Amino acid sequence: MAATVILRWMDTASATNWILLANLAAVGAYVWLTWGIKRASNEQSESLSKPILALRGAVTIERNSPAVGLPETVARAVPDENGYYELINIGNGPAVHVACTIRSPNLPGDAPQSVSAPYLEAKEHLTLPLSTRMLSLGNPDAGYPRRSIRCCYASLAENKYESIIELKGERIESFRFRRGGH
Repeated sequence: MAATVILRWMDTASATNWILLANLAAVGAYVWLTWGIKRASNEQSESLSKPILALRGAVTIERNSPAVGLPETVARAVPDENGYYELINIGNGPAVHVACTIRSPNLPGDAPQSVSAPYLEAKEHLTLPLSTRMLSLGNPDAGYPRRSIRCCYASLAENKYESIIELKGERIESFRFRRGGH
């Protein structure tokens, strides 16, 4: 049926029909290219105002690495003046709908702790319910307790992000940041 209609249109096609078809193809190409430009512009704009939550810390150099006997660079969590640890938004844009959970996988019976904030401006701090005393608890022979801090948040454009920080005592073992958390 559709093929018959197309063939009939082509048989009686005039210059006007061909011009109409060429215009339709040009408009389609324009829409496709404009959509690509819009998407690239949104990605660039987001990267300029993206929030990134990280644990406030400092890098230190230890005298000897137990593995190779050479100096080792270590990232350590740094508490505030009251002895509590803080997240800091090191990104360029604000974080909204911030929700963080702190877990202790190697401390049986230790309930997860949560903290949240509706809005965290760039360079602004969020105090965690985690103190120096809590990080030093544990059997020294078994090692300090491990803590996992998982924060889910969004940018103003509602793009979702996730920061995952792994601690062993005050030592920051790993930091992962990715888009698409929650």
